Amino acid sequence: MKNFIRIALLFVSVAFFFSCEKDPVDLSSPSTSNPEISLMDEEFQAQNFGNSTTANFIGTIKNTSGDLLSDVQIEIDGVTTTTDRNGIFILNNAPVFENFAYIKAKKQGYIDGSRVVIPKETGTNNIQIVLFEKETTATINSGEPSVVSKSGAKVSFTGDFIREDGSEYNGEVEVVLNYLTPFYSTTFREMPGSLFAQTADNEARGLESYGMVSVNLFSPSGEILNINEANPANIEFPISFYQNDVAPESITLWYFDEEQGYWKEDGQAVKDGNKYIANVTHFTWWNCDIPFNSVEFCYSINPEQANASTTSTPYNVSILRVSNGQVIFSGTVYSDDDLTCGLVPRNEEIEIIVRSASGSCQNLIVYQDILGGFMTDTTVNLNFSQPQEVTSTNINGFVTNCIGNPLTNGYVYIDGNNIFSITDGVLDIEIIHCIDSMVNIQIYDFDTNQWTIAYDVSVNGASVDLGNVSTCEDTGGIFNGDVTLRTQEEVDFFGNFDYNQINGNLLLGETINNQVSNINNLAPLSSINSVTGFLTIRQTELINLQGLENITVLNVGLSLFNNDSLSSLNGLNNLTTIGGQFNLRNNNSLNSLETLSSLQNISSFTLENSPNITSLEGLNQVTNYDWFRISNNDGLTDLSALINVTEIGALFIAGNDSLESLNGLDNVIENIGMFIGRDLDFDIFVDLGNSVLTDFCALQNLFVNGNFVSIQTSPFNGIHISNNQYNPSIQDIIDGNCSQ
Repeated sequence: MKNFIRIALLFVSVAFFFSCEKDPVDLSSPSTSNPEISLMDEEFQAQNFGNSTTANFIGTIKNTSGDLLSDVQIEIDGVTTTTDRNGIFILNNAPVFENFAYIKAKKQGYIDGSRVVIPKETGTNNIQIVLFEKETTATINSGEPSVVSKSGAKVSFTGDFIREDGSEYNGEVEVVLNYLTPFYSTTFREMPGSLFAQTADNEARGLESYGMVSVNLFSPSGEILNINEANPANIEFPISFYQNDVAPESITLWYFDEEQGYWKEDGQAVKDGNKYIANVTHFTWWNCDIPFNSVEFCYSINPEQANASTTSTPYNVSILRVSNGQVIFSGTVYSDDDLTCGLVPRNEEIEIIVRSASGSCQNLIVYQDILGGFMTDTTVNLNFSQPQEVTSTNINGFVTNCIGNPLTNGYVYIDGNNIFSITDGVLDIEIIHCIDSMVNIQIYDFDTNQWTIAYDVSVNGASVDLGNVSTCEDTGGIFNGDVTLRTQEEVDFFGNFDYNQINGNLLLGETINNQVSNINNLAPLSSINSVTGFLTIRQTELINLQGLENITVLNVGLSLFNNDSLSSLNGLNNLTTIGGQFNLRNNNSLNSLETLSSLQNISSFTLENSPNITSLEGLNQVTNYDWFRISNNDGLTDLSALINVTEIGALFIAGNDSLESLNGLDNVIENIGMFIGRDLDFDIFVDLGNSVLTDFCALQNLFVNGNFVSIQTSPFNGIHISNNQYNPSIQDIIDGNCSQ
């Protein structure tokens, strides 16, 4: 049998890893001050880690929302670097062991994260780490008992806290608590370590989790705290409904040693109904686990592809126990990797599901089978033909830096699932896709922060030769990830880079403590012509939107909230399409929509609390809406700009106290739900009439010649006319009694 560490770590080689701050030196974790425990670690590592060597790494750091994080400090055995603007790092020739590499990530405002892998002997190791934000779950006080809970997990404190140096701490304690459900596939991307553990007898084991809890303690000033080991805390781990019947009456307790990078046995937890209860003497990640009677299971992924490439292709792999459906592995495995090995239950069937991890084929199942049970160690090849809808495209070329030398410390970025290292100037990558499309191929020099972009490359199954390309740009191009600019100074600084595209959301004016942002000029953003996510402008000092003239399409949405000085939408003159929501709320000075005259397509429109808007001029070219809501606009008198609209899915008109007539809706012939005199307060319907509305004759065409739902069968359908000065029925309108 192979060395145990190789088995266990390969089995979870794609999991994400998280940890908390370093524990006090006089506690049992980490325990470097205890010579006996230090000797155990030395012996354990000597038996399992292998010889010292070096390896190459490329990785991506994100938060739990999937946002890319820049300026994250990365460390591998004392060698450090930071992530670039794309949240990507590169560390070549990093010192590691043959069977163990421990990558740590640290950023202000986040809990430290990490990742453990068995490093490849050749090629580049692809690393993904997600960092938890340092969000306080509860604030408690020293000197008094307290209880903090989250997601079913509960921690009871005695009130006895200490600092890192072991001295007594008195004052407020901020508790950051996280719980991971064991059978979720996401758990394997969020847990620390690799479910590789050191027993009390100094033996290596693999673990099957019944729940993990992480506790971090801080003073209000950010000082790292812990509990006094003389007064343990009590932890309750919720037991999943799916595991309760098989959960043992007592289970071994393990903590994650953040210095060493593996789990250590430390006590027992006892079952009490649908939870496990345990006492702990310090805080880090704690885990309830049992080892299963196992055999070594090794596998390789061997898809048949039309184009051969020297670069591997990522796949998402899940392994489940057929007996109880529990996920025992979930992560990304590459098709050109050596054998991936792990431990599976002896003499039990396992189900293996392989999904595409790329682009338009994301999560498409390409292989699924039930294997075993296995009485002895087993190796299998997972051979499969790609489904008919899957195509692969090879892209190749040669990349140099600005002085003409081959690029040796760079990468290719296509999307979050297709990031490839360049170490010798050679570009040779394979993209899996399900539809023909155009992609932008971004190539970065990590050393100089320069780049080049091949725009609109056709991905259709035919090989693409980019020829010789050079990374000589340091402005312009694409920003990958969400952007939040809170101040005018941040807008000015971001504008210096002259980005023309943001692959993500753009939020302008996000405020702290509900203060108005000082953003008053968007001219520095004039180079931007595309935002692939949501564009939000909130609580700024802007009087217009000049600087956004080059944006023509917003496929996800646009929201303008609480901009009290905004009187004009100048800057959106060339906007033709808003594919998702268009929300205008609480813009008290806005007096016209006429700048929007180029708009032809809007999926969802909301105009709310904009008292100086008198008409909807500017929306004249739009012909259909999935959702249309105008609410509490006291100056609105005229809907005639809607004359070209023929279809409205859900229509809300409420609280517009100057609106007398619905003229403008004359050509609507398709409607699912109509609420005139009723509105939505979040997800609750409220009565909110239009106090002078008396003319409904524009609806006669719909009720006589169109298609509509007259009787409500779901929350958002049916015809509802109420709370207005006049409230005719459908039949009244058909009969011509449509106004007063």
